[in-house]
Amino acid sequence: MPTRIIQQLAEGKKQKMRCMLRFLLLASFFLSACLSVSPAPQPAPIKIGLVVMPGPISDGTLNQLAISGARSAAEANGAEFAFRETSSPRDIEPAIESLATEGFTHIVVAGPLGADATALVAAGNPSLTFSVVNYSFDPAIPNVQGLIFREDQSAYLAGALAGMFSRSKIVGVVAGRDVPRVRKYRNGFERGVNAVCPACAAIGVYVNSASDRAGGTMAAKRQIAAGADIIFGVDGETGEAAIVLAARQGFYVIGAETDAYLTTFAGGSAPGADRVLTSAINRADVAVRASIEARLRGSFDSGTFVSDASNGGIGLAPFHALEASIPAATVARLAGIAAGLAHGSIDTHIDQATGAVK
Repeated sequence: MPTRIIQQLAEGKKQKMRCMLRFLLLASFFLSACLSVSPAPQPAPIKIGLVVMPGPISDGTLNQLAISGARSAAEANGAEFAFRETSSPRDIEPAIESLATEGFTHIVVAGPLGADATALVAAGNPSLTFSVVNYSFDPAIPNVQGLIFREDQSAYLAGALAGMFSRSKIVGVVAGRDVPRVRKYRNGFERGVNAVCPACAAIGVYVNSASDRAGGTMAAKRQIAAGADIIFGVDGETGEAAIVLAARQGFYVIGAETDAYLTTFAGGSAPGADRVLTSAINRADVAVRASIEARLRGSFDSGTFVSDASNGGIGLAPFHALEASIPAATVARLAGIAAGLAHGSIDTHIDQATGAVK
């Protein structure tokens, strides 16, 4: 083959190679440009909101417990946290709505007074989740969880303490309304008394109102006259009035739901605080934190979450001023009863739907 033809062929191959290199360089440039303008999407920030019910947000109230539980869950998981206060029931729905509008991931409502408002806001915000303390929805709402408590278990523990501590072998229960949740307190308490002291008598009464202070006071007077040396007060102002009267007269008292030493007796500064044995408490802080952390893990379930002895959701308040008066043997026996309730070897035999003894 002539030398000139060979040179022309070689030159053609070089031109093809140069074109191919230019193409590859351009393709690489455009590919990197496309990748640079499409960064991986960032996850939305986690925001936890809480709406408290009208009333104090300190001194051991349910509001304070809910705030504590929500804040601890947020801090432990690197989430933003904010809460809204309310002055009256009509403030609750706007407060929930404002948190939803601001993009809060999960919203806790700290009491049954906000249940209807929660249902309304939840229906309009199906991508958000909600929890309501002390309420169970029937039927369940897909993005809402009710947080309820085994009041019968905490009351059973309180009754056991009363049965071991009473000298007269007569204890009284002043309850407000005759409704399932209050029945669980009354019947659980009476079951606990008789479990440790079969010879003890537990005398109880329903005043049929949660806000009848005069009725609560009168009921406590009658029970004291009948020989009761310990009074268990349940359900709002009615139960509160009963234990205030009894404590001021020098009788031992037990509160319900929250720590009465902190709430009713102002952290020990109110008259009668030194007669508070304990309280059968709902650990709203534990329940709220558990609900939030389930949401953050992606394991949130609508329906009802039950706090009980097995998950630390109920228990007894500290003995406070009377701690030195409670025998070590009594404390040890209470711990054994709590363990039995937790793992199921002790059954209160209280129907959870009705609050009646089974």
